Amino acid sequence: MPFHIGDKAPNLSVFDWVQGKPTNLDSEIGNVVLVKVFQVNCPGYFNHENPQVVERNSKYYQRGLKVLGIAPAIEK
Repeated sequence: MPFHIGDKAPNLSVFDWVQGKPTNLDSEIGNVVLVKVFQVNCPGYFNHENPQVVERNSKYYQRGLKVLGIAPAIEK
């Protein structure tokens, strides 16, 4: 399914939220939403990318930035 700039983003199908209140993109209209998908067992994310996400959240939260982090379950 192709998407284009200006298209409405599809809602997320998240079954269990580990932290925070359940939300969806429809309830975030008017905010800039950064959706970060990561693996909990990836040291590169926690060492390099996560600090940048935290810094951006701190800097832009008051201006409407919402960060949604999603870690897919690892099944064996």
